[in-house]
Amino acid sequence: MRLDERFEAFLELIDEHNLVACWSHPIFHAREERVIGTFAVYFRSPNFQQRST
Repeated sequence: MRLDERFEAFLELIDEHNLVACWSHPIFHAREERVIGTFAVYFRSPNFQQRST
């Protein structure tokens, strides 16, 4: 996260909470088909999405 320019404004918070990874997904408006927010989870250790078999 520290190397991603999209998080530049949040470096103090990232350091304060020892965050190193983020997973996020957009939330869409049902009728207007536009993004109205995001759901995000932050991690203190690297995490990788596991593919289901």
